[in-house]
Amino acid sequence: MICFIIIIFFVEFSFSQGRVDGVDAVVGSNMILHSDVLQQTQIVANSRHIDPIKNPYAFQKIYDASLNDMINQYVVLDIAVSDTNIVITDEEVAGRIDEFITQNKGNEAKIKAYYKQENLISSEELVHYHM
Repeated sequence: MICFIIIIFFVEFSFSQGRVDGVDAVVGSNMILHSDVLQQTQIVANSRHIDPIKNPYAFQKIYDASLNDMINQYVVLDIAVSDTNIVITDEEVAGRIDEFITQNKGNEAKIKAYYKQENLISSEELVHYHM
């Protein structure tokens, strides 16, 4: 019986503390946690000298703006990740190298200088590639 009362006490105590953390929003595969938004809100409120106890309305407006900003940042990130899925095959790279070498045939020094300048390939790798 005493164990049951202790369990009830702890359950009631844990629920009476309010929300500790949770997911405020999900954008793509990214979750925005309440604690992250709250941290950003507190930084902004401190920089503006807004006390959340004295001015909860202003603090809530900052919270909403911070959440909106974080959602927008993750939307941009999600779009950027999906737009930069450029795939270049080894055959395409080899074809471009062959094309460059063909255009500069007879001028091995120019080819080696170009690739060394761009740090794309060492002279030994270039010679090995075309032997």
